[in-house]
Amino acid sequence: MDMFKEIEKWRHLTKDWLEKKKQAELLGETKNDYLAELISQQDGKTHAEKERMARTSKEWKTLQEGRLHAEHEERCALFRRKDAEMVINAIGDANASMRKEMRMGGSVT
Repeated sequence: MDMFKEIEKWRHLTKDWLEKKKQAELLGETKNDYLAELISQQDGKTHAEKERMARTSKEWKTLQEGRLHAEHEERCALFRRKDAEMVINAIGDANASMRKEMRMGGSVT
């Protein structure tokens, strides 16, 4: 395996993960503001009734599904990044063992 190709792959996966993380965090941070806006748009008589109507609305369910999907995508991207990091570490360990073997002039166990 080519270490430089693996590092480039890791860089790409890190960028992808950071973008997905930013999106998931943004949706998480703005959900309360969105809920407050939905509550204010409801026709209920009490705040509790308006909140219940907002939380059962299609708009709120769509936001929640989008947020959960974004969080899932972020976790998957993180796992892909960590997998690539493990490959890089394994290559580095193998290279270190080969260098040690070459210095010692024989096999290393």
